[in-house]
Amino acid sequence: MSADNSIVGSTYFDHVGGLLTPLANGNYVFASPNWSSETAGDIGAAIWVSGTHAGSGYVSPANSLTGRLVGDMVGIDGFAAFSDGAFAVLGSNWQSPPDCSGAVTVATGNFRLTGVPRASNSVFCGITSSTVRKAVAYDAGRRRVAVGRPGSNAVSLLTVDGLFANDFE
Repeated sequence: MSADNSIVGSTYFDHVGGLLTPLANGNYVFASPNWSSETAGDIGAAIWVSGTHAGSGYVSPANSLTGRLVGDMVGIDGFAAFSDGAFAVLGSNWQSPPDCSGAVTVATGNFRLTGVPRASNSVFCGITSSTVRKAVAYDAGRRRVAVGRPGSNAVSLLTVDGLFANDFE
């Protein structure tokens, strides 16, 4: 097993391959919350892989959704997989100062999500590890995601097609 035929981390402690989730469209995603970049530790990564083409290479921001600060641990809370293949990356450790934590990042499930969570594809703040799994609901007919943010006393509604109209994914 190597980067020639598998997706691998650059250190043993990256723990690539954990939190594997199959998607309804035949693709799959997995999280590696302990993945570290060259400049920061435990920023985490969420990696999408086609169900028809084996992925290969090293985990990086070029092929994964990653954190930006030490301890972001992207994907620490796993994924919410939806009935049409779309999914959400759940991350209660995401840090968005000041005094703001948590991120839910939405993806169509048809191709990889890269870079860091951003306002064009994520809901930030008020998302805790004790509530994140219960706080995401999806309406496949309307392709809408509702994200409850109890820590911010708010609910956000996102339309999946609107998020990716400008190729943000």
